[in-house]
Amino acid sequence: MRYSFRVKGNRRLYVAYGLIVLLLLLTVIPLLVLPNIAGMFVAVLFGYFSFQMIRMLLNHLKSFIMTHDDGITLRFPTSSLERLDWNQISHAGVIHTPEDTLVRFIYAEDKDRLATIPEEYVRLEELDEELKSRVGWYELTQEKGKSIQETIRPVTKHADTEAEAEISDEINNE
Repeated sequence: MRYSFRVKGNRRLYVAYGLIVLLLLLTVIPLLVLPNIAGMFVAVLFGYFSFQMIRMLLNHLKSFIMTHDDGITLRFPTSSLERLDWNQISHAGVIHTPEDTLVRFIYAEDKDRLATIPEEYVRLEELDEELKSRVGWYELTQEKGKSIQETIRPVTKHADTEAEAEISDEINNE
């Protein structure tokens, strides 16, 4: 099954579209208002920002998650593809953030690879069901000021090594 970035009804995209329009206007206006070289410099600067924003938006729109019989393929906005077999995924679940949003995560502990999936993807409930049927599922709550990595760490094998390090530090301090 393929889960893509949601375009319709996505408020964040409307903000991005508005920002792109504003940047494009700021590319044209300096050419009309400022003298030759200064206007050209400012126009090129805002043109570059517009280009970067459009490129970033297109990469987000092209990102996807695809599940298949033997694993999962993730295409990140950075244009990189990550392929994981089901047996490589050690943790998956949902994190309730302090902002009252849900972030899904997929973690391959042996590879130390974490993928986060924001609410802007389609049919996330179906993805949740697929993940629940194949890997360990966790529902976590993120504390204010903590990162997603810090929220997931207690349920991973890294929590044991951190606890051992803390005990070792306490013994050394005595």
